[in-house]
Amino acid sequence: MTDAGAHCPGTDGDGPKKGMVMELFRSSPPLLRGPRRRRDDRGSQFLEFAGIFPLLLIIVVIAMELFASFLAMERLNNAARTGARVAADQGVQAGTDAARESLPPWLDQAEITSGSQDGSRYVQATAAPPFMFPAADLGFVITRRVDMPTL
Repeated sequence: MTDAGAHCPGTDGDGPKKGMVMELFRSSPPLLRGPRRRRDDRGSQFLEFAGIFPLLLIIVVIAMELFASFLAMERLNNAARTGARVAADQGVQAGTDAARESLPPWLDQAEITSGSQDGSRYVQATAAPPFMFPAADLGFVITRRVDMPTL
């Protein structure tokens, strides 16, 4: 018959020694000792934010520029549609004037052309997108053309 405690290190045959058990519970786990602050981590969140902020700022600027471009495209399309509708009914010059009047003030630089082709009247509106930051000028233009049959 073998005694299980006789083969374990630190036992005297009757089980673990009492001194060893007390030593195990004397040192508390790291979570129970309380907060320990490491001085080398101070300010690390600020440095991480400072590293990410330029990327975040670029993403916001690109989103604003895309929004302004899509808004300009929608306004130019609306102006071309309004001008083509008037041109089909009242003539080419009236269509050009109506398209110019329907543009918002921030698209005053838009070029409006109109004419007749194959029994229909067309109005074409062309403008550079209104960049909020002129340094980002990519050199592209937005063009919208609408054809209407003459009435």
